Amino acid sequence: MIGFEGTASDPTVDQARDGIVRDNTVWNIDSYGNPAYGEGRSADGIYVDGGRDVLIEGNVVHDVNIGIELASEHAGRSTRNVTVRNNVVYDATTIGVAIGGYDRRRGSTEDCVIVNNTIVNTDGVELLVQFDTRDNLIANNVIVAGPRHAFVENAYRENVGNVVDHNLYYSVDGSSSGVWSWKGVEYRDFETWSARSGNDGRSAFADPAFNDPEAADYALGADSPGVDAGAFLAVSGATDLLGNPRAQAGGIDLGAFEADAPPPSPTPSISEPVSYAGDLDWVEMENGWGPAEVDRSNGERAPDDGGPIRIGAAVFDRGIGAHAPSRIVVAVDGRCSVFLADVGLDEEVGDRGSVVFEVWGDGERLAVSGLVRGPQTAVPIAADLAGVERMELVVTAGGDGNAFDHADWGDARFACDVA
Repeated sequence: MIGFEGTASDPTVDQARDGIVRDNTVWNIDSYGNPAYGEGRSADGIYVDGGRDVLIEGNVVHDVNIGIELASEHAGRSTRNVTVRNNVVYDATTIGVAIGGYDRRRGSTEDCVIVNNTIVNTDGVELLVQFDTRDNLIANNVIVAGPRHAFVENAYRENVGNVVDHNLYYSVDGSSSGVWSWKGVEYRDFETWSARSGNDGRSAFADPAFNDPEAADYALGADSPGVDAGAFLAVSGATDLLGNPRAQAGGIDLGAFEADAPPPSPTPSISEPVSYAGDLDWVEMENGWGPAEVDRSNGERAPDDGGPIRIGAAVFDRGIGAHAPSRIVVAVDGRCSVFLADVGLDEEVGDRGSVVFEVWGDGERLAVSGLVRGPQTAVPIAADLAGVERMELVVTAGGDGNAFDHADWGDARFACDVA
């Protein structure tokens, strides 16, 4: 998708624009031996050179020199407003994804979006940020470096306004050492990169737990740390590479694939004596702001400073008022059979906030609410606690930070053998 070649007599429209590149498989693209390139390997699978207003999604690119590139070879001209999402790039020989002019005599890349892509095993750098990149978003991607451990490369200080965050990094051999560079400064491990570069503050380095990487199946397994870990971005689109809906089970997954949501929790009734969560002993309690409250909403500061628990039009006399991120551990010691609650954001935050409620038992997730926003009516959640020794009530932020995430476990109750 080229531009600024003098093809159009009107220079304002002398560029490829308003196009869609979707559902293609691109492979075996190599410039080696081409008389113009000699031994150089710089052929792209998908290349935007001066185009604008283009959507590139749902493509699989492998065994090429450069997977996907958004550049401009003409000085003073820019590739702009290109969205690259839900693509898989693997086994590239030189670069996974590149943006920007390749030297200071070239043009720029601006206002482009690179989200929810899976980039694996490049024999070179996975993400190359070149000259004069401005206001680009690089988020929700899974980036697994090849044997050279070259994760991110950016040698130019002219780059401004770029956001790199909410990504999951790993390497083919599991090592977290490697090279991340930004504006000419190199960082040799992920922790230092995340802490000092100004990038990836909410990203992680962990095994993405692909289904079968040996067979190039880069979908996330059910236990992948990339599941529900993405930022909620409209530019991620409504579906993943396979056409499955995004935001299943309360979150957007990282990378090109959305994992299947677990089946809904059962909704049993309680026939045994009822015990309320606030009446049982809490072994541990972590809360985003202030302490978690019993039979009150979260007041964010001192104990007992919350108001009544209100979710939508419903008011609950019993329950727990938490604030994401929150984790409450209750020792049920195998005595309880069922946990039930009506969950939601407290009415006091209005139409703000987004959270996900989870119930865990002895390290296994037993139930999940899906994404809950304010204002929204209460969502029932239920978990089978048969044989569970320790139960955890967990609330995570919904991907847009934790401001206003006043999370109520309305009428949180157990069926327990109290004898």
